[in-house]
Amino acid sequence: MKTVFFFALALLAALPAQADSPVTRSWSGQTESITFDNWLKHPEIQDIRHLYEAILADKSLRPSTRVFESCSEGMNEVKRVIYRDDQGRAWLYRTESLSPTDSSSSIAENVYDSEGRLRFTYIVDTEKGATHGKIEQRLYFDESGRKIWEIWKRAGQNIYFLPETESQDYVTTPEQDFDKAASCPEVTGQAKQDALGPKTRILSQTATDMLLGRHMFSLQWISWDYFGSATVTDREGLLHISGRQDGRPGTEEEGSFVSMEGVIIEVREKEFVFRGDVVMKVSHIADGRECVRSGDMVFAISGSRKYWRMQNMDNPCDSAVDYVDVFF
Repeated sequence: MKTVFFFALALLAALPAQADSPVTRSWSGQTESITFDNWLKHPEIQDIRHLYEAILADKSLRPSTRVFESCSEGMNEVKRVIYRDDQGRAWLYRTESLSPTDSSSSIAENVYDSEGRLRFTYIVDTEKGATHGKIEQRLYFDESGRKIWEIWKRAGQNIYFLPETESQDYVTTPEQDFDKAASCPEVTGQAKQDALGPKTRILSQTATDMLLGRHMFSLQWISWDYFGSATVTDREGLLHISGRQDGRPGTEEEGSFVSMEGVIIEVREKEFVFRGDVVMKVSHIADGRECVRSGDMVFAISGSRKYWRMQNMDNPCDSAVDYVDVFF
């Protein structure tokens, strides 16, 4: 993980702001070649994405966690979490690494099918304050274990690109990786519980079940016809939510976006309390500059409507009312 993380950051620093992707590369799928132009809609990629979404939404999976100290100057693996079903099969394996100052981080998720075969790896490497401070890697594998596609993304600019060097940073044997010795001492007992941090306060299990998984996500200024998506995941009792909607290319709102990134600290019958950042950029609001809301925000269902709407609607950067919605 450490080698790939520093390679990713070096690559980020070297990339221009609007790099063109080498779209000539293609990978051989079972049905048709996978290319930069067709990968998002390719049936094999979609099948793997559906598997990943189903696993994230599966409330029956039970996590086992190991926590480690940060004991060196470089990146340190600080957490391993393996999610198993009631038969002991691993479906999801997550690792987290941090620098001693928390300025750099790396989170990797490996997804497995019912036969224990690796099907998908998703890695997020972050460096605070860097020009291209967040990069995502997505690796897709077929049922034989062959990698069929790999693509990276500069998350802040929503730009996908193909890496010059393929990543080898994935885990095919999660049980062995979870059990192996770490380079830093393991944290146990109360110190482990403290390190795992807070959990979401659940006041309605029905509402929690509704929240988990993938949802349509929108800001009315961008579109109510072409939605983005928001995904809610349970990470050891703390619900995380990540969402984004982008303006369609060739329209007035090309380049506009809304995103939300953070945790859900409380779930009520018709509300949830989000803690994090909601960022939007709309061409005709605040002179097209990014506008950021940070802190605790309530999203609520009103009447029979099929969405949670952010309640602090007044735009803090301009005279506008924003409807940020998470649908169910």
